[in-house]
Amino acid sequence: MTTAARDVRSRLRSRLGPARTPETVPTRVGSRVAQIRDRRPPLHVLHVGKTGGTALTHVLLEHSEAANHRLLLHGHDVTLSHVPRGEQFTFTLRDPISRFVSAFNGRLREDRPRYHYPWRDEERIAFSIFETPEKLASALSSPDEVERAAAERAMQGIAHVNTPYRRWFGSIESFRRRLSDVFFVGFQERLDEDFELLKRKLGLAPEARLPTDPVAAHRSADAVPAPLSETARTNLERWYATDFEFVGFCLKLAPLVNGDGPELQLAPIRSSVASRSPARLLPLRYIVAPLVGFAAFAATAALVETFTDRDWRLSGLEWPADFVTAALLACLVPIAFGTLSALARLRSRVAATMGSKRRTGSAAD
Repeated sequence: MTTAARDVRSRLRSRLGPARTPETVPTRVGSRVAQIRDRRPPLHVLHVGKTGGTALTHVLLEHSEAANHRLLLHGHDVTLSHVPRGEQFTFTLRDPISRFVSAFNGRLREDRPRYHYPWRDEERIAFSIFETPEKLASALSSPDEVERAAAERAMQGIAHVNTPYRRWFGSIESFRRRLSDVFFVGFQERLDEDFELLKRKLGLAPEARLPTDPVAAHRSADAVPAPLSETARTNLERWYATDFEFVGFCLKLAPLVNGDGPELQLAPIRSSVASRSPARLLPLRYIVAPLVGFAAFAATAALVETFTDRDWRLSGLEWPADFVTAALLACLVPIAFGTLSALARLRSRVAATMGSKRRTGSAAD
């Protein structure tokens, strides 16, 4: 499968949305109930496979009650499309080639020692042909058409190897529209340093630490894997081209949202996003749909009035005054609903802002 075909398939998946709602994602009613019980703003912790998410989840779960946000710790099945707009999220990334090697070796040992997930049929076939990450990556440019096709099937069949970052975040353009909801971006290569920044943003105790035990962190205790050849790296750079682009974008974004860079620099980024998708008090569908329906009804009534002997006064209504009044009153329903939704979002953002100010003041003290 070509890179273009994979991108089209991933884009369709992101646009069609998830087939079901994962268990860790609360329903609207459940979210409202949780907000009443716990006034802390929610923070969705997305778990991108093979990026240090297990270690991060381990320590956040241990200190969740002390955090200044209500932490929603998700599994691999939760993507950005599950996170409601206006609610913040955090995630970690990793160099795509390093992630490929880790994913290959992890599935080669069936995710042991922390877990034990037996090979699926596609993985069993892949590992019977390609015994190392080097062999698989190099085979992607093999002159042997059969070997090259087998390598492409293996890349699509091995868990985590077959899940690009687009699966969680969609395209960069769609991710840009959620920049205002990004709380923190971490990287596996510097996870210890990034966790110190995240710890301060969440108000966690100084003694909070990432696990060092390889089993708890779901990290291999084996020796560092052998470096890949230039051919293998070139093939992977081509295969994961969109991943490299996304990581590059997030490397520039991280200093602006993590607290280790000037937050004012976020303004030009977010203003450019706003120029592409201007904010509206009401979603357009709440306004257009009722107006189209009432226009059709009014046109029908006018035609009936003109070409028939129908007397509207027999029904107690007068054309056109009563019909126009009824249409305007009905339009108030979506307007009122949208206004209440906007006020709810505003209240949530104000609460998050006040919490941030309190944290800044306490840090200054």
